[in-house]
Amino acid sequence: MNWFKRHLNWTYLFCMVFAFFVAFMIGLVSGLASLVPDTTDPLYGLQIYLDESYTRPWSGNNMPDLNNLSWSTSDSNGWQNATLTAYLENRGSTTLEVKTSATENPQYAMPGFSVSSDAIVLGPHERGPIFIKMSQSPMVLAALSPDAGMETIYFQVNPMPKDEGSADLAIWITVIAILIGSAGWVLHQKGRSYGWLLLSLSGIGIIIILCLENKRFISEPELEA
Repeated sequence: MNWFKRHLNWTYLFCMVFAFFVAFMIGLVSGLASLVPDTTDPLYGLQIYLDESYTRPWSGNNMPDLNNLSWSTSDSNGWQNATLTAYLENRGSTTLEVKTSATENPQYAMPGFSVSSDAIVLGPHERGPIFIKMSQSPMVLAALSPDAGMETIYFQVNPMPKDEGSADLAIWITVIAILIGSAGWVLHQKGRSYGWLLLSLSGIGIIIILCLENKRFISEPELEA
């Protein structure tokens, strides 16, 4: 008989300590993973593409031609509307929320040009389109910049905190699995009914399982083994 069978109660206590150690480590790793990502990349791993096949990156040398969009006719105030579709890919390890604006700081307005979009949420390694709604006043833009080129689209990228609920669930499942598994093994070795498992998750139940007498008959050859 090995050491664990000779010292069932100590084995049970060791399993309980191990369960809470594992829970602590899972919580620690989850906490580290939820830290704010490296801010040296302002886009946090987001890649922006101009085509649905994700082969033409949006860059300073490869930008959409806003003049080729299907702009609506001017309304009574001289404004035109159009929608531009871009394609996003999150190559980072953090869930991102992405929106667009006409200025680097969304609190400030760009005269004669407006940009907006619904917030798009992308998990790690996810892809999806973003529909950018634009409005412009050709007369205002011409007055401000006869050479044009002032219209700019800014992507506002914000990392989202990790879902703590899923981490907590993983911790509890791990602890319960170890506690029930170790309690079942101890009850089997003691020759006791598995009905005692119903008490294994409570403090008094753990004490009761520790105090249960070992009814399993141990022969001399087993003792010598």
